[in-house]
Amino acid sequence: MLFTYKKDTLTEIYQTFISLAKKMLALHKFINILMYCLIATGLSVVLYPRYIRLLKYLKAGKTIREVSATGEKSEIFTQLHAHKAGTPTMGGGLFIIIMLVMVALSFIIQKLGFINFSLWNPQETYIILFGFFSMGLIGLVDDFLNIKNFGKIK
Repeated sequence: MLFTYKKDTLTEIYQTFISLAKKMLALHKFINILMYCLIATGLSVVLYPRYIRLLKYLKAGKTIREVSATGEKSEIFTQLHAHKAGTPTMGGGLFIIIMLVMVALSFIIQKLGFINFSLWNPQETYIILFGFFSMGLIGLVDDFLNIKNFGKIK
């Protein structure tokens, strides 16, 4: 026999190979996440100016309270926040839409076989996505109710 290896040497080589494979897998996941971040950033840069113009057109602007929580007139609060009147609100709506697009895109790309990992992964992302979308929807409802002047305090 030309080469003779001890069992320990083969075990070390195998363990080194497994360790390297795990590191490469982690690097592959990181590159995929970085790719999604760059695409989402690009979509945001392109779409947010148009979305803000749409919100201004729809008059989805901030309304400033004139009455405090106790029912008294709040002149100081109104003066300090007067410059915010009409500022478009509901900006998180596009954030939610972009996130939905990114999750759907990753799912489709995975099903086509181009990548192995999707943002729609039950072991890693369901809870995070649920929290993200539920808090985003609560924020959208809150902003919508503020725009429509719904509530006790105006």
